[in-house]
Amino acid sequence: MKEFLEPILCSFIKSGCADDNILVELRSGHKGQLLSRVWESILYKRFSDQAWSVEKLNNGGPDFLLNVENYSVYVEATVPAPEGLPAKWLNSSICGVKSMPHKEMLLRWTNSLSTKSRKHLDDIKKSHINAKYPFVIAINSCRLSQLPEENGISQWPFAVESVFPIGPLAIPINRETGIAGEMYQSLRFNIHKEKTNQDIPTDNFLNPEYKHVSALIGCSTCFADEETREKFHGFPPMFLVHNPLATNPLPEGWLPGAIEYSAKETAKDEYTLSRIDEAD
Repeated sequence: MKEFLEPILCSFIKSGCADDNILVELRSGHKGQLLSRVWESILYKRFSDQAWSVEKLNNGGPDFLLNVENYSVYVEATVPAPEGLPAKWLNSSICGVKSMPHKEMLLRWTNSLSTKSRKHLDDIKKSHINAKYPFVIAINSCRLSQLPEENGISQWPFAVESVFPIGPLAIPINRETGIAGEMYQSLRFNIHKEKTNQDIPTDNFLNPEYKHVSALIGCSTCFADEETREKFHGFPPMFLVHNPLATNPLPEGWLPGAIEYSAKETAKDEYTLSRIDEAD
């Protein structure tokens, strides 16, 4: 891990794109601060390896401004804290079978998405940024589990579950005959948050209120073994999920090496979601 992360962190620190207090936060012993800076460092190296110009914004706006060929992109990075997750799930000293708190984990994804979305609208209102540039939210869920957990209960990535209404696989059973029908992917437009007794939407990329968000980058770890990194341009696997309603959309294949998802409108108020092949 040190061999992988040390040059990435050093490159970020020397770039001028890191916050002035990055060394303090890396040494603070605060896990949240440490992993947030590590995630930013990984993103910086990932983007700069594409030969994109990466700039730091000094006005409180998004973390990065990318200059990609003939257009620019804002990126806001975040690492959700494991609030509301059971200690039995997070505590590595507890052995035995554990149930995966998929709902609580997804709530952390949707909360981060909502928080960063509102911040971007506020940045636009304050004229800190150009509203015509694409905007990407980059979420790393490494604090939500001991091992990288990419997929939720739907068997799709959490990054997809947080923006499209995909529910668990379901099997219909005839009550009279007991015969099971064909398995299908159920729909889930919200998840209930017990603490506040609220239904939290999971169809955010079908909601016009999120049209200012061009895409979501999702990742479940800040480290991967060398064999895995070789498959994903030298980094942990990243998921790129496009917003079909985006005012400023990104082209498919925008982040080479990412596992990419796109939804196409196939009929009125009907979308088909699919994983698309990596663009060469």
